[in-house]
Amino acid sequence: MATVAVVDLPEDARLDDALANQDLRPVPVRQRTWTWYNFMAVWMGMIHNIFNYEVAASLIAVGMGVWQAILTILTGNVLLLVVLYLNGRLGRRYGTPFPVVARAPFGVLGANIPALVRALVAIGWFGIQAYLGSTALNALLAAVFPWWGAMSAHISGVGLPLNGLISVLIYWCLFVLVVNHGMETVRRFEGWAGPVVLVVALGLIVWAVSVAHGFGPLFAQKSKFTSFGAFLPAYFAGVTSIMGTWATLGLNIPDFTRFARSDRDQIIGQALGLPLATLVFSFMSILITSGTIVAFGSAIWDPVTLIQKFHNPLVIILGAAALTVATLSVNVAANIVSPAYDLSNLLPRRIDFRTGAILTIVIALVMMPWRLLANPTAIFDLLGWSGGFIAPATAILLVDCWVRRRGHLDVAQLYRRNGIYEYLNGFNWWAVAILVVGMLLSNIGSVVPGLKALYTYSYFVGFAFAFLAYWGLTAVTGEARPAYAPGAEGAAGDT
Repeated sequence: MATVAVVDLPEDARLDDALANQDLRPVPVRQRTWTWYNFMAVWMGMIHNIFNYEVAASLIAVGMGVWQAILTILTGNVLLLVVLYLNGRLGRRYGTPFPVVARAPFGVLGANIPALVRALVAIGWFGIQAYLGSTALNALLAAVFPWWGAMSAHISGVGLPLNGLISVLIYWCLFVLVVNHGMETVRRFEGWAGPVVLVVALGLIVWAVSVAHGFGPLFAQKSKFTSFGAFLPAYFAGVTSIMGTWATLGLNIPDFTRFARSDRDQIIGQALGLPLATLVFSFMSILITSGTIVAFGSAIWDPVTLIQKFHNPLVIILGAAALTVATLSVNVAANIVSPAYDLSNLLPRRIDFRTGAILTIVIALVMMPWRLLANPTAIFDLLGWSGGFIAPATAILLVDCWVRRRGHLDVAQLYRRNGIYEYLNGFNWWAVAILVVGMLLSNIGSVVPGLKALYTYSYFVGFAFAFLAYWGLTAVTGEARPAYAPGAEGAAGDT
């Protein structure tokens, strides 16, 4: 694997206060300490949770066989790994978060547009994940305190029973406690929280094998797609959903890789943490869901509902506790870190990482995400919208940083007005226009029935359009890359 020289901007370098604060400045090389295990643990923490269990299990619920579902998940994750690898190298090399890297294609001020799009998507996902985690907490409290279930009167205007609302508020406060201590606490928390839910999944695997009297009946669940032609549309739609699940992380992975000890650490850690861990966890959830078909006659793809069917207080307590911690883990890494940086990038003088994180938590609560999940198809709609909003920005970033600039950025210029990333008053309006059109193309099929095919493959539609449009624009204007002097990148550090 080729080594990559990293940039270590002097810590006393003078940067524009309107574009930098302590959280947005490049991480000094000596503080880039995350190892491959930290990255693997972060991904395990993001994968081993209620929502991803449901995404994998839903492929069985819609009629796929076990091996068809595994193929769908593996394809989506391998494609994502390519995006993570390329964007991750930018974070590792320059030590900058995504909103700062995005200044290269969008301009020093224009970067706020994709950053805010990413922040809004992440805040929505945070609310959904936090609500799902609160249902596990609610089940845990009901198992520990017999009187808890009696507080079931619905609160007018809120849409939740009293015990559900209290669980939501308690769970939201747990997030504040974790993020209040910054990224180092996030690293330590993810180191042990990631693997916790595997204990529950392994226990449910034992149960599934027991009720099915072996693995054979679990693998024997028939697919409703009896031909390759019938399976193909479901396969591509499933891959699109998988891409939508992690589209946000594909874009803002520099928020994490800026702390990497080496490029090798972030690459190996992500390779072990995403495709491998996802495959194992998805395989487990698919087998467990197949077991529910054998045991109950229909697929149960909500692990909280499944655990409660055991009517054993100890099983419910242990299972719900593990799911509570697991969902806390995924939300901290996947849906708080990014909007915290994105909001900080909007107003660096007023918003730091902690303030941005707390704003994320508060906005998500005000959105009342449980109402978004009232419709059974809401999860799949959210995956489509998420991928459609994020894919165009991802494509523009990849074209600009790798095709146009060959991976070379002038890190000091990213924090400077009237420099090479100024464009027109701080905005690259061509990139912004392509981003907006890409988002519209990706999601217009959700409201225009005749264009539903575009929405079904929203991530790929948005990515392909933005990639070709921005690459074509670069080729027409004749700019291979902007003015760039290798020595201006900053002092090279270790690899």
